[in-house]
Amino acid sequence: MNQAVMDIIKEKGLLLEKDVFDLLNNFEDPNLARIFLDNLEKASGQKMITSSVLSKNFQYVQEIVNTFPGEMKNRVEKVFVKMGINLEVKKETKFIDKTSDLKKEIQK
Repeated sequence: MNQAVMDIIKEKGLLLEKDVFDLLNNFEDPNLARIFLDNLEKASGQKMITSSVLSKNFQYVQEIVNTFPGEMKNRVEKVFVKMGINLEVKKETKFIDKTSDLKKEIQK
């Protein structure tokens, strides 16, 4: 998989932080890595992809990870946690916000 990912990176002319490269190596399918990089490059407008770029484009990253099958999703999420990006915490925050909005509507 390393060579396939490296070929995609070279072809697109991207520079990746080591943690982001490790993340892409957890993708089982090189085509998923290509789609992820294509869309992340478009969303961020950056050729240098760092963990900071992933954090700034959190919504996109979360949507992509949620489409992955079970075991692959778990491996990718573990890499995100190592990078300091926790996808689950943000989901819980959204749930709490929706619950408080619901409580406000009930009180009216």
